Amino acid sequence: MTTFFTRGICLLLVAFCFEAVRGQENFMAYWEPEIEFSYDVVPFYSHKFSVEKRSLVYRESPRFDIVQFDLAHFSELKVLDNQSVALGIQYRTRAPFGDEKDEFRLTEQYSLSFKSLNFRTGHRFRVEQRFSGRPVEHRFRYRLAVDFPLEGSRLDIGETFFTGSWENLLTLANTAEPSYEQRFSVEIGLLANEKITFSGGLQYRLDNYTRSAEHNLFILSSASIEF
Repeated sequence: MTTFFTRGICLLLVAFCFEAVRGQENFMAYWEPEIEFSYDVVPFYSHKFSVEKRSLVYRESPRFDIVQFDLAHFSELKVLDNQSVALGIQYRTRAPFGDEKDEFRLTEQYSLSFKSLNFRTGHRFRVEQRFSGRPVEHRFRYRLAVDFPLEGSRLDIGETFFTGSWENLLTLANTAEPSYEQRFSVEIGLLANEKITFSGGLQYRLDNYTRSAEHNLFILSSASIEF
């Protein structure tokens, strides 16, 4: 019964994202795998490192073009049981794959979460400064996420879970008009053991929708390893 329910959720998510972008102009699809490593320095302070690749898999026709690599680090400090602040640094390289310049990014983050029954709700606020050879871009992000186990009332080793999120983004720069973006994500995850988690899903991005909307679909896959 649980397996049938999980497969049903996956099929519904795929259908939802496909219908959201089918027939849209300015549509592209990407595959974005990520691997993440984290460890606790002390119980209330941790480090997180990640490597991420983005490949273009559809633009007018199927293809497979690598467009960028990301290297990122976050330092997170818990200020309460359900609240934390973090500082991040990220380097994005695009030069080997096209004409766009590499990017360096700083991130300040505040997170707040609540748990009710077997549901967990999270609020994340981010401010970013993006440096890429153009005037500095300032981006403001808010994400609302919910996750819950798909088997029983708590997540045990070997069981799956669902994560869904909505994120709103605003980008400001001195030489450009404000840019707005919406992101909707759905993922299914597996707690492989106490230290390793796998997840995969889809993310639909509606970018620059106040001027010339762009519709992008991301195929997500990730592995998270704790030390």
